[in-house]
Amino acid sequence: MDNTVSFAELILKFWDTILKYIWPLYFRHEGFEIIKKTYGKPKKIYKDEERWCWKVPFCQTFDIVDMRDHTFNSTAHSFGYSAEHIVPYNIVIDTQVEFRIKDPFVIYNLNNDFTKQVNPLYIFVSNQVHQLLSSCFVDFKASACLDVNELQNIINDKVHEFKNSDEKFYQYIEINKIIVTSYDYNISLRQIQ
Repeated sequence: MDNTVSFAELILKFWDTILKYIWPLYFRHEGFEIIKKTYGKPKKIYKDEERWCWKVPFCQTFDIVDMRDHTFNSTAHSFGYSAEHIVPYNIVIDTQVEFRIKDPFVIYNLNNDFTKQVNPLYIFVSNQVHQLLSSCFVDFKASACLDVNELQNIINDKVHEFKNSDEKFYQYIEINKIIVTSYDYNISLRQIQ
């Protein structure tokens, strides 16, 4: 029985691969942009006004980029906070991040090894969120008490400040919101930067 399922999967994968290279037509759905590649080099982007995408079989292929808003949970960002106390502790923050792709060519700047379970786009955004949160903690350390509402306000201000900056990351991807979902202290005997 397992051989039948494996053989059927093999035939379906083969058929999908053949259609991907032979079929000259693709329908672009709302919220997606299609990049047409000629011999592996990106040439044209099919945008909102074009619904049908055409290509030359075997010479051209399509890459599909989701331009809608993305939401994911970025977990366990840890920041060293109390190094001067007898027992050092870190602040651990879990966040929910909302972002949108502005330039579809960003997918070629990422390591697209999709054999792994984690999407490299989310790893890229999570690293940027960690950098943004670290800059928030530089401002937040000046306050005497740690209030999650105050931290959320500082994060909102930083997100707005980063949107208006000339940083290269924001030419490709725009972070719309970072919401603190969990905020905790963790005793740590190691240094975190």
